[in-house]
Amino acid sequence: MPEMGKSPENPASRWAPHAAPAGAADAAPPVPASCYGISGGNTIEEIRGRDDDMAFQARVYLRRPHETSSTPIGKILVEMLPPGSPLRLHCQIKFTYEGKVEIGRVDGIVPENWKSSDHTPPMLYVVQGLD
Repeated sequence: MPEMGKSPENPASRWAPHAAPAGAADAAPPVPASCYGISGGNTIEEIRGRDDDMAFQARVYLRRPHETSSTPIGKILVEMLPPGSPLRLHCQIKFTYEGKVEIGRVDGIVPENWKSSDHTPPMLYVVQGLD
């Protein structure tokens, strides 16, 4: 018996458990299972489509109060505060880290001229406890 989600008749079914059966001409192309779970259950396309709240993926480096250096916390979903405001130095962002919603101030953006329409996520240097 083939593994769950895999079918010898349809090699595309190895991508997702709900892939179309072999011979389905009108089926959508398969979506890799890894595309389903970006932080918060949103895909990149869904995030980019929400320009009104400015939620986007970023590589975040976090410096907490009483720390002298930043710690990389990974590529995560961040939201601008207040919603709809542009990304700029010293703005506030909201993000979830280790299951906890946190707020920080942007202390650095790489590249400096990053726009939400760019395909590459920015690196954000975020500090907490300075406000």
